[in-house]
Amino acid sequence: MFNELFDLGRRLAQEGKLPPPGFYYYTEPIKWVIHFDPDKPDQSTIRQAEITHLPRPYSGRTSGTQAFPLTDEAAYVLGIDHGKGKGKNTAKKHAEFLKLLDKIATVDSPISHIATGIKDLIKSGDLKSSPKWGNIDSKDWVSIQIEGPGGDGKQLFEHSAIREFWIKELAELCLPEKKEGESKIKPIGECGISGRVDNPLVGRIPLPVKLHKPAPIHSLNADAYVSGMEGSGVFKRCHVGQSIEAGDLIARTLNYLGKQPLHHKLLAKAIEAGKLNTDSPQNLFAFYWIEQPEEAKAVVSINPADILSKASLLFGEGENEEDNAEAKKGKSNAKLPVELSQLEALLNTPWTVQHQALRLDENAFCLLMLSPNKGRISVREWFKVGLGRLKGNLKEFLDAQRIESPDGGSQRSFAIQDMLRALEEANISLPEYKQPKELANPNMTRALLRCAYLGEAPPSGLIEPAVICFRHPKVLRRYEQKNDRERFALLQHQLAAIMKLTLTHPKSEVRMNGDDHISLESRSSAFLSGCLLAVLEEAQLASMNWKINTTLIDQFYSTAATTPSSVLGMLISRVTAQHMPKLRKNMRGKYEKLEILLESIQSKINNLGGFPRTLTLKQQAEFSLGFYTQRAAFRRERPTKTTQQPTGQTITEQGTIS
Repeated sequence: MFNELFDLGRRLAQEGKLPPPGFYYYTEPIKWVIHFDPDKPDQSTIRQAEITHLPRPYSGRTSGTQAFPLTDEAAYVLGIDHGKGKGKNTAKKHAEFLKLLDKIATVDSPISHIATGIKDLIKSGDLKSSPKWGNIDSKDWVSIQIEGPGGDGKQLFEHSAIREFWIKELAELCLPEKKEGESKIKPIGECGISGRVDNPLVGRIPLPVKLHKPAPIHSLNADAYVSGMEGSGVFKRCHVGQSIEAGDLIARTLNYLGKQPLHHKLLAKAIEAGKLNTDSPQNLFAFYWIEQPEEAKAVVSINPADILSKASLLFGEGENEEDNAEAKKGKSNAKLPVELSQLEALLNTPWTVQHQALRLDENAFCLLMLSPNKGRISVREWFKVGLGRLKGNLKEFLDAQRIESPDGGSQRSFAIQDMLRALEEANISLPEYKQPKELANPNMTRALLRCAYLGEAPPSGLIEPAVICFRHPKVLRRYEQKNDRERFALLQHQLAAIMKLTLTHPKSEVRMNGDDHISLESRSSAFLSGCLLAVLEEAQLASMNWKINTTLIDQFYSTAATTPSSVLGMLISRVTAQHMPKLRKNMRGKYEKLEILLESIQSKINNLGGFPRTLTLKQQAEFSLGFYTQRAAFRRERPTKTTQQPTGQTITEQGTIS
């Protein structure tokens, strides 16, 4: 993983997309610039500025007095002790800055004499005569710019010699910790990231990676994170065996990816008591990119950015979930939910020319999933998959879950986040106001990601909450009270997709028999029993001209879905005696159709050994899918109905959703 990030970082650095090694962007601007002419130091001036776009040296300084080369706060550079930040070790800070100038002057570089000249200028006090001197606060950032023949209009800390000096200085600052009275350890070894041998190794990487908030990509808290060590107290020694150049490059790379919507998405938030817990490992951040060796770039015939943007649609709504939640409430100005049809369209187009198809896997999709973990970062998932395999795996994942809507409308698939949110409805033991508003199940998310992108079997834990939630009275009542039929229909659609995924995915451990499809031709007696229950309900509804509030489903679904033999025979007798005669008299066509359907399904069930006594969890999912698909088939044939929601939104649907 580190090696892949290292290669990506080198590529981004060559493209000029990363700050220099040891440098980072600050939010505070550089407010003052000293214009220094080495030939005429007495004519040097200090002017006000507002520079925000330049990366500056970074050491992770918080409360210490470590100075930065040729740019820092005014307390460091000029020893100013007034205004904002005054009275905080100003003398020591200024001494550290001058000491750093001495160190730069001793290095054999083109700016050694300039560092000496700047120190002389500062110590001379000539700058105090500037009319702006009194306006400079201790916390204001100050930089230095060369004027005269050697000036190039750039800040001096941008000079390549200063960058080389700073990364070496940083390596010294980040050596493994020492005990009281001991000299610093300077381990030399092989960098576990870059593979360079005889490389100075460091004990920490100062640049943090920003998730919800900055955290280091290493740990000083546990021996479990140590891979390279020396002496006792190993967790305070060299742990990961990394050089400052390699570790810093990875941190800069992750921070770059974290700012790019094309390469980054927040998958799950840890919401506790209505508040975001930014330190919880329940938060999941995905970083993804496409690795393309130079010799294989020409193999891919479509834009890799299109692959990234479409493949990431499967994650879900990401950081736009609030807008999408508004969309679900029917607000006209809200954004629309994730549309997976864009991904499906991409998967149905060739990604390369025919004679290059076997080389497509030389290009790879990489995904890294990180979580904050109380002051450090945990790696939750990492994988790399060739684009050829990725395309096939994504297609299998979408095909396995694609199913029609409850009203018999068009088929669709769902993003991982949508599926997991639907499963959260299974938390029926908690009152609604105590239920989590955001899904935070990293293990299930991780398993679904591996299923979608690597083609692994769907997690077996999906099927139980989906079956429980599908027709649970508490869930039904929740939506009836809200009079939110549209959301309930969507929930049923998502749960049916989850059950279909677990039953029909090629790698599923609970897959239906052989080449079975989700249809009436299935050889599953549980599936057919579900279909039969839907036919009986249709007969009851049709005989009452669809003017009935409580159907046999409300009374017998739970029993039929677990022990079909105990109730289906009785229901057939009741419907045959009470409702079919009415249909034969008033709706002859409907009667004949339902009669044929009843006989056909019962015949198939008899051929399979009759009604099953009790259903396993997998069979209950088959029963639910049989009921769902047969019900959807009936509703597809009903006339379109338009209703007005409490939100004011007009909804057009097929038939009636009970």
